[in-house]
Amino acid sequence: MPYQNYASERFSDLKQMLWTMAQRYPERSLLFNRREGDWSSVGYRRFWDDTEALACELLAAGLGNIHIAILGESSHTWAQAFFGIACGVGVAVPIDKDLSPRAVAELVALTDVRAVIFSEDYAGALEALDESVIRIGFSELGAWIDRGSRRLYYSGDHRFRNTPLDRNATCVLMPTMDDTGARAAVRLSHANLCAAVFEIAHMASICETDIFFSVLPVHRIFGLVYGLLLPISRGAASVFSTRMARMIEDMRSLHPTVMIGSAAVYERIYTKIWENVRQKGIEAEIRMAVKTTDAIVGEKAKMTSKRQVLARVHQIFGGNLKLMLSMGEMPEAEVSVGLRALGFLFLQGLGMPECAGITVMNRDTYYRDGSVGLVTPEGIVDICNAQPDGIGEIRLRGEQVSVGYYNAPTLTERRFCGNWFYTGMLGYVDADGFVYAVGQRKNAIAVKGGFWVSPESLEAR
Repeated sequence: MPYQNYASERFSDLKQMLWTMAQRYPERSLLFNRREGDWSSVGYRRFWDDTEALACELLAAGLGNIHIAILGESSHTWAQAFFGIACGVGVAVPIDKDLSPRAVAELVALTDVRAVIFSEDYAGALEALDESVIRIGFSELGAWIDRGSRRLYYSGDHRFRNTPLDRNATCVLMPTMDDTGARAAVRLSHANLCAAVFEIAHMASICETDIFFSVLPVHRIFGLVYGLLLPISRGAASVFSTRMARMIEDMRSLHPTVMIGSAAVYERIYTKIWENVRQKGIEAEIRMAVKTTDAIVGEKAKMTSKRQVLARVHQIFGGNLKLMLSMGEMPEAEVSVGLRALGFLFLQGLGMPECAGITVMNRDTYYRDGSVGLVTPEGIVDICNAQPDGIGEIRLRGEQVSVGYYNAPTLTERRFCGNWFYTGMLGYVDADGFVYAVGQRKNAIAVKGGFWVSPESLEAR
């Protein structure tokens, strides 16, 4: 086997994960937050204490065992609300802050939300909600946490800490679109989310000293799992960049080691690098350094040397950035290859809300450009109804796979069958086990001989 699995810690639920890390790294920074232009951080123990206090007060207010939406910018406050809800109070429903009031109302109705915790900056998005939906502003959470802290101290109300969780019960309803374009919500359990971070940590080297920098919104599955839950599962730190115009400045301030982004972000970064190099008049020097380090044998030794030799390039992004993860659309091949040539280890994967964000992923010591990666250590990927050319529908089995959609039995029956999740993506697997996605099944065109042709692959050619 050309690779080895990294050691990864298995957690039964999100509450146990956060509690474990709070005991292990009480003073270590968990989240960095920008306030009035300056960065502040909150440690693991403080975050756990505030989570317990918020949960205690939510339960005391009669908000237990209900669906609670979170709407707002990616921030410490958003994360605090999420853990306070999902770790034992009820079911968290992340909602896109940029949706129209009508769309928000439709989603709230679809998911049976009875309360919403929201950023006052986006209060207008709640205009179409029914008056019966309870509203709690981000600015109020501090008072809720203070009251919960006093309740814990004086009343000894430890229901949150002492009540065991059903790891298979739904703790998150993740909004998505079904294969017809209609709104739906994926039911994700503690088991699904913990399995996802467990699998990812096997495939890339991540440790407690890492700082994750995510430009993906936390209300989306990739931002939530890769930008928040994964770093917490390793005792690492996390920061969300909410303004693209300030991305480079933020990276120089915080010196991140891991980046979570999209194809468009990485394409922008690659362009920015070469613009900067040309402005400094060192293009020939940088290209020679790339060529020289490309000759080094051994992937880890090569990447280490590149980061040293090309330090001036790396200083643009804080100097410590080593790993770039992308789980959505693939950037142009020039970008992924080019970033790696400069010492930024770019890894592509494929994930969906229905599988807690991880289906397959390239490994940090074994990857293939153009591929979406290898199956996770405990997952099973199969090509269903493959044609003679090997192309068929990609399907997945594993603990990260959801049990289905909320209040949508017909859709669930169509996409989840016999413990398999049918991704709706057409693809194939090469001789080395790398998976290639070529398009969506719903877009496929039937041609003579019973074959299906993907218009996405034709457009790419």
